[in-house]
Amino acid sequence: MLLTACGGKSSSENLTPEEMVRQALNNPNKACVDKHLPKTKAKMAEADKLAKSNNAEGAKKAEGEAVEIFKKEDVAFKNAVDAVNAQSARYDETVARKNNIASHPNAAKSSKWAQVSAKVDKHLANAKNALSKCDPNKAKSELDAANALLAEMEQLLGIGGQAASTDGSVYVVKKGDNLWYIAGKQYSNPFMWPIIYWTNQQKIKDPDLIFPKQEFNIVQDSSADEKAKAERLAKTRGPWSLYDNK
Repeated sequence: MLLTACGGKSSSENLTPEEMVRQALNNPNKACVDKHLPKTKAKMAEADKLAKSNNAEGAKKAEGEAVEIFKKEDVAFKNAVDAVNAQSARYDETVARKNNIASHPNAAKSSKWAQVSAKVDKHLANAKNALSKCDPNKAKSELDAANALLAEMEQLLGIGGQAASTDGSVYVVKKGDNLWYIAGKQYSNPFMWPIIYWTNQQKIKDPDLIFPKQEFNIVQDSSADEKAKAERLAKTRGPWSLYDNK
């Protein structure tokens, strides 16, 4: 789940500066708050303490000071949240990539896959821990290592194949492939397999039955609505169900 720099609301148009600061301090990633907004957090805590002691004037003054401090700490904080969000997205993509390989028939036959899978899991665990501590650089390093291992495994297993096309990209089906796996590799989301089916319906009679050397057009400009529809139906009907495009 992506984290908003302001802690949850998508718009700050109607918020006062003080409310914006409090929203930032309520960011789900408390580690980013502690690391990048320490002075803002301390000053706002002082304001709250004064308010509880019925010192309204002192509380208001402290809130104003918190706003000024926040202006100095805000850039580093937002950059950190953006970086965490980016690596969180990569984390999800890496998990999907690993699951795609694991679901491939050739993986079960490979003696190396169990070792690689264990190493990837360790890197993923380290990345997740780094993200929880607002350390996107560490998370990136761990995810880079995980993806390098996965790329090596894909090459070893001979999974997938892609060639250039004048009107987009073309995926050449290899033995053991399925739409679920191909969607995961091409879109980093296996639940996008209906998009491949819709695009290539003239070549795919049954989405559960594809053949080596078939060439599928891979579109990269699907609308948000199309992607949402594909994921909703894929999750509802399952990756191997015959899809009738209704």
